[in-house]
Amino acid sequence: RKSWWDPTAGRGELTPPLSWDEALKVGHYALDDQGKLKPVIKDIIGLLHERQVPLFFGHATHPEIYAFAEECQRIGHSQAVIDHPFSPFVNLSIAQMTELGKAGVYLNFTYDEISPLLGVDPFDMYKAIRSIGVEHVTLSSDCGEPLFPNSVEGMRQMCAYMRAFGLSDSEIKTVSRDNPA
Repeated sequence: RKSWWDPTAGRGELTPPLSWDEALKVGHYALDDQGKLKPVIKDIIGLLHERQVPLFFGHATHPEIYAFAEECQRIGHSQAVIDHPFSPFVNLSIAQMTELGKAGVYLNFTYDEISPLLGVDPFDMYKAIRSIGVEHVTLSSDCGEPLFPNSVEGMRQMCAYMRAFGLSDSEIKTVSRDNPA
């Protein structure tokens, strides 16, 4: 929203997306011209694996996400996480989430996704968790936004929704405490 930094902008006015060429000038892309991970990225993932440090994929493109997952699987790095997979920045389908979960990647669902800002149906989140399997899911609040409740309340709501749709108390513990640990 342009109004976040331009007080003269209309309330709902959005900035247009950058062209791919412009995005490459101001950002970073983890793949080379052949669509393979750049060697420096492989080195970083290897270093994270050696030191047992999680890799969060950030707002990577789908080709980057799959390349990260493939490299993590290849070297046995089991601490790979995709944050807010339903968000418009990541935008994975449940089928893609399930495929990535089977490859060993954790999918971290957040209060942000079910909040009024993004408006994901909590039942869709539940269906995704069931499809992926609780062994590769984490829940978190992501409640740093001033419009959100505090993180404790955000987690309470996340767990309450998932319990209401059918996750058992044991599964809630798995996705909210055991897996994140």
